[in-house]
Amino acid sequence: ESSLTVKGLSAGPNAIDSVLKFTIPPSDGVSTASAVLRIYSLADSTSGGIFHLAPDPSLSDWWEGSVTWNNAPDWEDRIINIGAVEKDQWYTMDVSDAVTSLHGFGGQLTIRIRSRDPSIASYSSRQGTHPPEILMPFENLCST
Repeated sequence: ESSLTVKGLSAGPNAIDSVLKFTIPPSDGVSTASAVLRIYSLADSTSGGIFHLAPDPSLSDWWEGSVTWNNAPDWEDRIINIGAVEKDQWYTMDVSDAVTSLHGFGGQLTIRIRSRDPSIASYSSRQGTHPPEILMPFENLCST
């Protein structure tokens, strides 16, 4: 599927959440001062959804081909609640604290997008033409 869908109510049969997983590489002697998640909207919506960090991904047993409501990772810290979104626009949110929490070792970063609004938000998925991405500028900490 080339889109990620998010729809209404906080839980139950009418709600649709989406989950993103990123592999963050080890820093190997470099530091990142910031990290941002970029996600591309495929449709106009009155609510873009609530983006949360999921708990440690090793605690949840899911992968993209078999994720269901019952085995999807839960949500913890809120990153941002996006208001109205427009079709064909990139949206950017700060995920610096989440990347920093990996302490340079790298690992998985999982984000769950949910909503309390019955309108549907749609974003490009990994298979879409504008896949979600995490951008991290690096600074070399080694002296020469």
